Amino acid sequence: MSCCGGRRSAAQGGAGALGATPRPVGGQGTTAGNPGGGHSASAPGSGLSRTHHAHFRYDGRTGLTAIGGATGTRYRFGHPGAVLAVDPRDRLSLSRVPGLRQVAAG
Repeated sequence: MSCCGGRRSAAQGGAGALGATPRPVGGQGTTAGNPGGGHSASAPGSGLSRTHHAHFRYDGRTGLTAIGGATGTRYRFGHPGAVLAVDPRDRLSLSRVPGLRQVAAG
């Protein structure tokens, strides 16, 4: 088989999309770039703005790291009940993860 010639990386947004930091809601959850929880700004060029995002709550027993299917962003739900704001492009893939459900903002 032949190599994709780097097209896969370009289609996924390259390294910039992988470095995006999800934004915890209401100080819940943790992210790799913000281990204490709280709010963190979205990464420049990530496509995630402060006003356009979806919220997901984790209802499992321990922490969970989910990777967005569209952006490749790692979302870290540090404990049961953690709520994170996620890139809307990742909504479909995260909705298929057991223990995660989309919730209203707030």
